[in-house]
Amino acid sequence: LAEELTDMILQSHLNRLIGEKALLNNLGHVDPIREALSGGVKRIAYYGNSLGGITGGGFVSLSDTVNRAVFGVPGSPYALILRYSDQFESFKKIMTLQAYSDVDIDLLIMITQNFWDPIESSGWLRCYDTSGSEEGYACTEKPRSHFAEKEILIQNGVEDISVPPVTAHLMAKSMHARNLMPPRNIPILLNATTTAENASSASNATEEESGEAGSFLIEWMPERNLHRCLRLQEEAKEQVGLFLERGFIGQNCFSDNGTAPFCVANVTIDESCYIDIGE
Repeated sequence: LAEELTDMILQSHLNRLIGEKALLNNLGHVDPIREALSGGVKRIAYYGNSLGGITGGGFVSLSDTVNRAVFGVPGSPYALILRYSDQFESFKKIMTLQAYSDVDIDLLIMITQNFWDPIESSGWLRCYDTSGSEEGYACTEKPRSHFAEKEILIQNGVEDISVPPVTAHLMAKSMHARNLMPPRNIPILLNATTTAENASSASNATEEESGEAGSFLIEWMPERNLHRCLRLQEEAKEQVGLFLERGFIGQNCFSDNGTAPFCVANVTIDESCYIDIGE
C-alpha cells in the first residue's frame, strides 16, 4: 500500500511541475493566462494543509519555480508522524494480526519510510543546510542556491493529535525557520523577536522594504487539537496571504488589549474546532 500511495503522490508532484512549466513557457498566448501574467503575477507559490503540508516539502524541494510556500499543520518524517498519530490506531489493530510485537510494527514503519522520502520533506531536509560553500555542497544535482532561496511558513498548533507538533519542529529546525511569536520555549528552535513597532511597519511594507524575508514557524494556542481548526482562523488566512505576497507577516495576532504576544485560535467559529479529527 505504501508503494502505491507514494507513487501516486510522486506522479501528482510531476504533473504539477509539468503544469507549471507549460503555464509559464507554453501557454502565455492564451488570453486569460496572458492577462494574469501581464497583470503583475510575481510568483507561483504553494499552500498545503495536513498531508498537503507533509508532502509539500517534497514538491517545493523539487520545484524550480516555487520558492515560497506555506505548510499548515505539517510534519516530517512520515514514519514518526504515523507512529504517534491518532490516525494510526486503526492501522495498528490490523497490523497486530500479522505482527508478533510492537517492535515488528515499528520496523515495518521504518522500512516504508523509504517510499516516503522522495515525496515528503524527510528526503530533502539535509539539503537545506546551505551554510557551506557551493563547491562543498553535495546533496542533489540541484545547486546550493536552489534550497537557499526557499522561504517557508509553517503554521502549527501547540497541540495536534493527528500530526504531532514535534514533527513540525523537526521540519522547522532543518529549514532554519525562526519561531515567530512563540507561546513557549522550544530549545531546538531559533526564536525571532519582533517588536510592535517594526512588526507594524513590516506588515505594511513591500517585500523589498521589509528586509525580513525568510522561513518562519508560528505556533497557535490553545492546547487542544487544532489540526482542522487552525486553517479556518481569519488571522491564519491573513498570515498566508501576507507571507506569499511579501515574504513576511509581521505581528497580526490581536487580543482585546491590542497586539497579542502569540496567536490564539478562536475555537467558537466552527463546530469542527470542537471535534477531534480522529472521531
